Amino acid sequence: MPLWFARTLQRIQSELDPPHEAWAAIGLEERLDAMFDGYMNRKNGPFGHDYLRAGRCMTAWVAGDYDRTLKLWRDAGETLDPSWLEIIGVKEFDLVEADLKFLAAKADKK
Repeated sequence: MPLWFARTLQRIQSELDPPHEAWAAIGLEERLDAMFDGYMNRKNGPFGHDYLRAGRCMTAWVAGDYDRTLKLWRDAGETLDPSWLEIIGVKEFDLVEADLKFLAAKADKK
């Protein structure tokens, strides 16, 4: 499944209210996982693994799956690729990063 799948979701979200519902649709997580896995498993793929790990994390975040987001963020070395902001329809990188740090602190207190 090519990256245009994520770009299509980006376009769909522009027509929804609230816009992030496009990323939280039933069954979408599995399709996005298939897309990311496909790219990760390719030799000489068009995207680096850091970019793909960040994309997986940020699409989980925008879908509101915060437990999964935190796990993915930690798996990615607690780094993100800001180029995913345009795709998920978020303009503030600091917002995503602050939210992830908050989720991490909250989880660490448990």
